[in-house]
Amino acid sequence: MSLARCIITQGIEESEAGDLAILIYEAFTAKFTALGFDKPTAVEILRTSCDPHCTFTAHIGHNLVGAAGIMTVNRKFFTFRLHTLAQYFNPVKALVAYLALNLEERVAVDELKIEALAVDKERRGHGIGTALIRQMEQFAREEGYKVLSLDVVDTNTEARKLYSRLGFEVVKTMRFWGLARRAGFNSSYVMKKPLR
Repeated sequence: MSLARCIITQGIEESEAGDLAILIYEAFTAKFTALGFDKPTAVEILRTSCDPHCTFTAHIGHNLVGAAGIMTVNRKFFTFRLHTLAQYFNPVKALVAYLALNLEERVAVDELKIEALAVDKERRGHGIGTALIRQMEQFAREEGYKVLSLDVVDTNTEARKLYSRLGFEVVKTMRFWGLARRAGFNSSYVMKKPLR
């Protein structure tokens, strides 16, 4: 696969919302499984909870092969609402899922956070994730942001190596208990890259 055939754009067509949801679900299956989501439920919730305006996508031809979502002080890629979750789960389970899915830390006014990064599993290792990050970095610079940030779980060593290679440094470690361990990780690293 040639990266030259990969086109990175901002935004996503409404008709691709389902493909985006599947791509994100497949990248974060363990997290959704730990919360008790089956695939159809997770995909439907993701389809309605992602802001297309906070999305960067990678296409090869007409195929969506990668996507990333951003968060700023005013906008979020993911907006998980309690009333949406309550349509699928009993009140207690909906509340637990709502709290677990909304653990995001606040971002600074001058910070652009990469909230999610997903590449089709058949296309990983071909530079698509790097191309998405570079496009978001360019966007952040153009918009006047001073810092690009992201979180990565301790078990995702390949992603952490990629982020380090692209200039991100660990600035904080967050430890988790309970559901996080069921999802297969114990901690998350907050990584930041100053934009000069």
